[in-house]
Amino acid sequence: GGFSVAKKIFPYERLNSESKSNSFLHDATLYQLTTNSDVLKLSAIDFETANKNRISACAIGLVYIKDFKIAYSQKLYIKPPEGEFFTSFHSNLHSIYEEDVENSSNFKELWQDEFSKYFNNNLIVFHNASMDLSVLKNLFQHYSISNFDFEYIDTMQLAEKIGYPKKLKELAEIFDVEMGNHHDPVDDAKVCAMIYGDLADLYPEYRELIKRLNSSKLNTTAGNYKNNLATEEVIIQNSNFVERYSVGISKLEQFTIKGSNFVVTGKFNYGRDNVEKFIKENGGILKPAITSLVNYVIIGEDYGWAKIQKIHDLNTNKGTSIRVLSELELAVLIKKYRK
Repeated sequence: GGFSVAKKIFPYERLNSESKSNSFLHDATLYQLTTNSDVLKLSAIDFETANKNRISACAIGLVYIKDFKIAYSQKLYIKPPEGEFFTSFHSNLHSIYEEDVENSSNFKELWQDEFSKYFNNNLIVFHNASMDLSVLKNLFQHYSISNFDFEYIDTMQLAEKIGYPKKLKELAEIFDVEMGNHHDPVDDAKVCAMIYGDLADLYPEYRELIKRLNSSKLNTTAGNYKNNLATEEVIIQNSNFVERYSVGISKLEQFTIKGSNFVVTGKFNYGRDNVEKFIKENGGILKPAITSLVNYVIIGEDYGWAKIQKIHDLNTNKGTSIRVLSELELAVLIKKYRK
């Protein structure tokens, strides 16, 4: 099952390309790969969007796997639908601007000319399918595309099944996979492809998590793709804030719990009660809410988004220096204190 030694045998830059043009059909390498009888069986993808709306896809990272290796990778620019404009917030995240996509094809053109051949009847790997799969579904809906039929799996869900952290960056650290440039769709798709192999090895029942998407299973109501997105920008901001205020594993060796104020939020594989007990036993002080007196916030699964906004507000406007500890960093800290 899976690609058993994925990170050891995946040549990271075996083939690579970037395109702002309308098509990559004429790329001889990909053409040869896909016209052989032994066709590509797995692809990892990652979208970037121009704004908070999930039909505003402006780029996609595509990584094709063949014979347990990254056979081809490509970044394609996508012209968003009319009326979908770039925000400075999103452009600052992924460094893609309106002029980059000016001569690109829209998603419908790309699907008809290219994507349908490489998606259909393959396994598509996402990390956090709730985002990228939603982008795909809404684009199908917007352009009235119905000729899609493929299986997919979410590496975030797979990681959760075996008790691993869900963030791509943390999983890359665990499996010693070079992260590259976060928010570059190709780099993120490569990491997604490589950790999939490792996660599948650790969870032999991974096939039970594979789902199928076709036109009969697309349940999105026409026209409602914007109504569900009121918090999308906040979600993106918070992910950025968590990364910005992270303590970082490299600094845990000098980390001291005693005398510091902590807030614990979310669910933990270690158990939230055990997390709080660990802090108290080592001289830490638990606080019920985030204020300027708090030093650290320990975040688990489903942590409170409002708390992250509060951290940013205090750090930005009140001169505080509140830092965030992820569950992975917590595990390293526990190991340190138990030596």
